[in-house]
Amino acid sequence: MSDFGRCPKCGQHGFLSRHMCKPVWYAVPLDWLDKADERELWQKVYAHTAEEAAELYAENDDCSSAEFTESQYVAIRSANGEVHQFEVNGELDPIYTASLLEECWPEEDRDG
Repeated sequence: MSDFGRCPKCGQHGFLSRHMCKPVWYAVPLDWLDKADERELWQKVYAHTAEEAAELYAENDDCSSAEFTESQYVAIRSANGEVHQFEVNGELDPIYTASLLEECWPEEDRDG
């Protein structure tokens, strides 16, 4: 039986017997930073760097709302309390797929 699954702590998928969670960071929108003394405003983000944490926070924020934000300003706090500020830019990447429809013209008209 495979031990591939989702980590209950950080939410990443992988082989759980070998999984190690990335370091924890805390994130809030930059305009909330003045209210950020309230611990419940900070959201946990698991990432190797503050920059990666800012990108993941912005991605998750966009996924949880109906709006796409091209640019977000994010404050990231490390476990030791150091705060970093980022502008995170996103871009849409449309994907196009084609599905063959039933042919709808007479056989004799197909060649021109």
